[in-house]
Amino acid sequence: MEAEVKPQADRIMHALLQVLNTLNNKSSVADSVFAAVGGLANALEDDFQKYMDAFSSYLFRALSNKDEPGLCAMAIGLVSDITRSLGPLSQPYCNDFMNHLLENLRVSFAIRFGSCKRHILIQLAEYRPK
Repeated sequence: MEAEVKPQADRIMHALLQVLNTLNNKSSVADSVFAAVGGLANALEDDFQKYMDAFSSYLFRALSNKDEPGLCAMAIGLVSDITRSLGPLSQPYCNDFMNHLLENLRVSFAIRFGSCKRHILIQLAEYRPK
């Protein structure tokens, strides 16, 4: 299949970038586009690098989108696909990838910790002096 995709890769990626360019932050279409980009990255391997400058801003925006956790999760998976496909060629993007991933962990931890703290305080309320 990879051999069949490579000759069409420029047209496919151009169309996917056009779709991403027209979407708003709440569109569910981005998930499907990211799935297609992941497939294309896997098929092209290190040849996908030529699309990174045009695509990376959409990926970073999705990684930063706290309002759409599904899209953010999809973007995290896409980082994995891209770095696996590009290998050492992913190095120029790794700093940005890691900063976005660490920010997601920080936010996720803060949300989960806040939820646990609230639950614990509710449970401990019955032991407070009256």
